[in-house]
Amino acid sequence: MLRQARAAVHLHGSRVTCHDAYGMVPTQGDSLHGEGWCYVLDVPDTRCVFTQAAATAGPPWSGRGRKPTKLRRVPCAPAPQTVQAAAASLPSTAWQDLTLAAGAHGPRTYQCVALRVWESGEGLPGRACWLLLRRKLDASEPRYYLSNAPQDTPVLTLAQVAAAHWVFDTAFETAKGETGLDEDEVRSRAG
Repeated sequence: MLRQARAAVHLHGSRVTCHDAYGMVPTQGDSLHGEGWCYVLDVPDTRCVFTQAAATAGPPWSGRGRKPTKLRRVPCAPAPQTVQAAAASLPSTAWQDLTLAAGAHGPRTYQCVALRVWESGEGLPGRACWLLLRRKLDASEPRYYLSNAPQDTPVLTLAQVAAAHWVFDTAFETAKGETGLDEDEVRSRAG
């Protein structure tokens, strides 16, 4: 859809955000990055990242057969960890209160922090990216996002882009309710 909208010159922005249903697909970020989009993807708490640089190397060649090409993480290199574990390891002073948008009941303020990490694919470090962590002011309902935004991108910008999908989700839910699509109880082919 993004490709078609861009080709038809209906899109003028360069940022993409989506909820965790799309962020569950590990290759989603690769596809968006390859097509030049700056993304902020909502990812599940089980997504793994490297919080420290991890070296990789190929296994030694025995001198017989083909040279091995599959990289492996060097044994002393740090292991990947889940984004939930990365969030839990942060001190409370790392979080900052940010007002991301105006809501129906006043400003939507959350606690946020962003870390530079490396994506993990099959246990190997990948592209450097942002890990944005967001939670309510009472530290409940944590959300995790990965972004390929430039390194000098402010935390507030990342968090505002991540929060933007709420507006669209709400608009879709409202439109489904107004057209009756939220009460689809058809039980037969004719219906």
